[in-house]
Amino acid sequence: MHTGELVEGVGRSDLRKKVFLRLEKLGALPENLDCYFANAICDALPPDRAANECKYVDADAPSNLRAARVLRADDVWRFIKAMKNWLLAGGGMEAKEEAERRASICAQCPRNVDVAGCSWCSGVFAASLELLAGRSTSVDASLKHCEVCGCNNRAAVHFPAAAVDPSLDYPEWCWKRP
Repeated sequence: MHTGELVEGVGRSDLRKKVFLRLEKLGALPENLDCYFANAICDALPPDRAANECKYVDADAPSNLRAARVLRADDVWRFIKAMKNWLLAGGGMEAKEEAERRASICAQCPRNVDVAGCSWCSGVFAASLELLAGRSTSVDASLKHCEVCGCNNRAAVHFPAAAVDPSLDYPEWCWKRP
């Protein structure tokens, strides 16, 4: 919903809070504010930048910009739990050979999908982890997000199995399946 009103904030979370309060006051809160918010930010970007950084959730968005999955709050909690489990297991990383094996599985998986929102939203966790770990695979360019758990596959392939949520319904070929 575009009201034509300019809302400014000091950073992304401040802007989101102000947009939420304004839409709440108008009685016009969309069902999924986070998707609305990500799309609105992408709409405000210059077209060339939006084409490279944004994935939309709107049904009328061009198919090459439409995402198969939206990151949700439970995905963030799952990420926090995974990092806790990883630290409790010693904080190590998988061997390069194992990460390559996993990455080749993810790269060919139909559940290796784009997520909705700008690239900042969908990649912030993986980017920070990649910087810390300094690791990559030969198929990184093909890795997106796991449709089942929401993890960024480029980062997930490097973490030990202790960081994987075993309660989810992974496909039978998935390396994350218990």
